[in-house]
Amino acid sequence: MARSKYRIANECTPPPINLPDLQLANPYWEQYVAGEGRINLTDDVDAIADKCRKAQSDAEPGINYDPGRRTAVANLVSGIDLLAAVRETTPEEIVKAAEGWDIVQLKEALAVETEALIAPIRDRYETITKDPQEIYRILEMNEEKARATVSHTMKIVLKAVGFR
Repeated sequence: MARSKYRIANECTPPPINLPDLQLANPYWEQYVAGEGRINLTDDVDAIADKCRKAQSDAEPGINYDPGRRTAVANLVSGIDLLAAVRETTPEEIVKAAEGWDIVQLKEALAVETEALIAPIRDRYETITKDPQEIYRILEMNEEKARATVSHTMKIVLKAVGFR
């Protein structure tokens, strides 16, 4: 396979990917606004924990899900809910599980859940970016898969339009 096909992949490195849904620095901002509160998929454990610790909260004790009144806490609970979606949880279930916790414990739980979600992605990203040949292997493997799918689909399309 000619390397020129993959020249762009070799010359361009993707920018750090982030989770724009979790805007932890200011819960009143639109969630897509970038800032120091965003958690990047390439952040290490310490950076994730630090960002979660710095997430804005309020002075009211306890944890409840009231997006209208306690926006900051609702943002944290939604963050855990988003990260726990694979377990099919809801904000209410998160609040129930966090009964008796304070905000610090909620932030720690968010950091743990975030790290568990991001770690495999970050590790794979680091593996791929350390070895440029790995990128070529992935591209070639996916090209073969795509060609097989396209070949099958084209046979169906050509038959459907009467060319075969």
